[in-house]
Amino acid sequence: MPGMFRKSRTHGFTLLELLAVLVLISLVTASIIPSISTVSERAVKDQLIADLIALDARARLLAESHASSIIRFDTSSDRLQLIVRNPEELLIQEVHVPESVLLGFKQPLEILYFDRFGRTVTYAYIIRIDQSLTSIRFNGLTGWHTQIEGTER
Repeated sequence: MPGMFRKSRTHGFTLLELLAVLVLISLVTASIIPSISTVSERAVKDQLIADLIALDARARLLAESHASSIIRFDTSSDRLQLIVRNPEELLIQEVHVPESVLLGFKQPLEILYFDRFGRTVTYAYIIRIDQSLTSIRFNGLTGWHTQIEGTER
């Protein structure tokens, strides 16, 4: 009988089955990776926005108790510094701007002065990450802020 000496098929995957699994894994990975990078960019931007809002609020409170305060943008180290003059300058807080973020002002400002009532000029930050632009405008009198999202054209 010719069929008696035939070996039974071993349990394993064929090359075609392995190739199909690899193609499926690569498709899933290719669709997930862009969304992960978008989420991390959004987290960096949201953290910076929260830091800027907190810096403005703290500058206003310190100005009321110390007669004035200053937010200074140090371009050499990409940091925003909150300073109180009492009578010498005292560094209170720093906000570091990540390397992936380009931070600028809508108007040419390097120093913001807050008077003893916590008032300053109306100012705005521009935050750029890749093609994403966000503008945050602070009202100089009230401290209210508005945020505008956009993309660069």
